Amino acid sequence: MGRLNTIMSVCMLTIVFGMTKSLHAEEHEDLGLFGLPFEQVMDMEVISVTRCKGQDVFSSPASIYVITQEDIRRSGLGSLPELLRLVPGIHVARSNASLWAISSRGFTSRYGRMLLVQLDGRIIYNPMTSGVRWEMQDVVLEDIERIEVIRGPGATLWGSNAVNGIINIVTKNAKDTQGTLLSGGFGSELRGFSTIRYGDKLNENTYYRVYGKYTRHDDFPPVRDKDFTDDWWRGQSGIRFDWTDKVDDEFNLMADIFEGRRGNAYANMDIGAGSNFTTNNDAIMREWNIFGRWNHTYSETSRTQLQMYYTWNRASFPDPAIRLRDDMHLFDLDFQHNLTGDGYNLVWGVGYRMVHGRHKNAEDVIIDPVTRTVDVFSGFIQDSIDLIEDELTFSVGSKLEYNDFTGFECQPSVRLAWIPNEHHCLWGAVSRAVRVPGSQEEDMSLAVTAVQPDMAVWIVGSQKLKSDTVIAYEMGYRVRPSSTLFFDVTAFFNDYDHLRAVAVDPDNPLIQRLNYDQTGQTYGLEWAANWNVCENLLIQANYTWLDVELHGDKETLERATPQNMAGIHSFYDITKDLELNTLAYYNDQASAALAGSYIRMDVGLNWHVSEQMEIGVWGQNLLDNTHPEYKEDVLSSDYTEVPRSYYVQMTYRF
Repeated sequence: MGRLNTIMSVCMLTIVFGMTKSLHAEEHEDLGLFGLPFEQVMDMEVISVTRCKGQDVFSSPASIYVITQEDIRRSGLGSLPELLRLVPGIHVARSNASLWAISSRGFTSRYGRMLLVQLDGRIIYNPMTSGVRWEMQDVVLEDIERIEVIRGPGATLWGSNAVNGIINIVTKNAKDTQGTLLSGGFGSELRGFSTIRYGDKLNENTYYRVYGKYTRHDDFPPVRDKDFTDDWWRGQSGIRFDWTDKVDDEFNLMADIFEGRRGNAYANMDIGAGSNFTTNNDAIMREWNIFGRWNHTYSETSRTQLQMYYTWNRASFPDPAIRLRDDMHLFDLDFQHNLTGDGYNLVWGVGYRMVHGRHKNAEDVIIDPVTRTVDVFSGFIQDSIDLIEDELTFSVGSKLEYNDFTGFECQPSVRLAWIPNEHHCLWGAVSRAVRVPGSQEEDMSLAVTAVQPDMAVWIVGSQKLKSDTVIAYEMGYRVRPSSTLFFDVTAFFNDYDHLRAVAVDPDNPLIQRLNYDQTGQTYGLEWAANWNVCENLLIQANYTWLDVELHGDKETLERATPQNMAGIHSFYDITKDLELNTLAYYNDQASAALAGSYIRMDVGLNWHVSEQMEIGVWGQNLLDNTHPEYKEDVLSSDYTEVPRSYYVQMTYRF
């Protein structure tokens, strides 16, 4: 209760100071933070709902939230997974200094297998491990234009694995990042970080930027094993070209390369000797990718897009006692055509994806076969029809995919949005989505613990793979009573079938097999509000209630996500050059993840020294010395707690 009182006191003082400052200000009903129209975010065009521009946030028939560049700059959250703490309904849990578990609407796990993530159209969801390795994802945060987050299925347009949500990270065009950016700093946990980015143009139609980035993190306090260290570092660089003829064509070319090393406690064993032990071993991460996209406009009503990319990444453990390595090669080709006319917006497309995996086995982790290539063919179509012009819109569509594991998968959806006027939007949707199993779910044998010489308990893959399936029912309501106040509420019910679980083999108690016989339901309510208290103060608040009910072998997923989550953020301009930012979060206990309830509070000051220079000072997790958020998985013999931390950052543009 004392922590809650502290948070409420800070927020109330901020509101009072902000309102006092504006008592004698000119009327600003149409203004938001920094004097910008408050409707700007609500009227922002997004791609996640229709897969083409033209749909604004306010009238979207989906539970969508947008993180803007201003949110990123003022939040003090210095990585992609941490930024997702800003989104209502997204559970962000850090298991140690370098690893996160992130989910939408339940099923929190190390890889977040029901959440599809894309960066500029390139999926960063790993189809082999069925999830996202967040420690391998980074970008210059100043170059992000927006992050679009849909809670709920998005498979009709974006394909399998967009079961409980989709995250689209959209970076700026090179034309909008001209000049030089230098950014760096240090802190108690974020020991050192630096970024350099330079943008220029080759001619009037061609712009480019190059960047380099390095980050080093200290280790977190361990819960049990005092010898466990999880400090880590990563370096990354890349280049982007954007060309347009200013009439019909636009071309984008991007490439990145990175390497990192993270501390890792590996639960190892000598099966021959029947002993278990912990190897405090580093994991090495490497990746490079190249991406190209061509947009062509035939007319005001007809546009096409063709994109192609290739990604290679590797995660390996160099310790001779482990020798485990995991390589992935991913090639993706995608075409879409958008047709707009009087009262309709039709988009259709086809795609092909090839995933090739290669593994080097350890004694206790065996992939057989060690190489596998998986092909996925897909096609989709969706039409949005104005039943009543500018008031009632009906969307219907489906995606059809063929994969090597479960064959054909159909993922349809229907959506309806009623916008009687500029202040109200009521929408509803029914969708089907699937998570296609990864190759390791069939090929992997994992030793959990040695029980005696030459004998261990093993988790073994399934030869009868099925796709996790959801039928989702959603209803939402948005209202903006004035230009400075906005509310958004969504209710949902999800019905799941063929969920992945683990069961003991009745013929051999030392064998636990993956199966897909588990069913379940989730129910939830998500609420968010934005309030421009006055010209120099913005308050954001959100609350999420979630109930997960699974039937059968519950694994750890039923209570891995908090039932109640809440957040309140205040952004206050003390002067035109000095900003006070306060962010508070509440998560109740997630017993399956060995995490109790906690309140986190971050406070930061941003000082605009000049038009070119900005200095920020941040304190994070100020209410606790440490707190646990998530125990990773069976491979981790220990986990660490998130500590209180401080850092300072300077950014200079010229």
